[in-house]
Amino acid sequence: MANFCRNCGRELPFLNKFSSNSLCDDCEEALRHKLPAELANIEESVKASHTCTAEQLETLQQYELQTRFDFYYNLCFHFSTRLTPLTM
Repeated sequence: MANFCRNCGRELPFLNKFSSNSLCDDCEEALRHKLPAELANIEESVKASHTCTAEQLETLQQYELQTRFDFYYNLCFHFSTRLTPLTM
């Protein structure tokens, strides 16, 4: 049970203490707006470099499972359509 926000240190509201979320409402709202921009940046970076850094992977872990699935699906689709087929 978390009593304080893991981002800013403010005391959490009563119901947040018992949820899995350890962010206060203000930090959660800020994170909700920041993550989509970070996701787009990571996607473009991975498309260009073909690798994902440890920091980028850590950022991806902040997303819900469906968002991560969509991210990896989009990358797989991007790379599969960019590869030239082998000719025999």
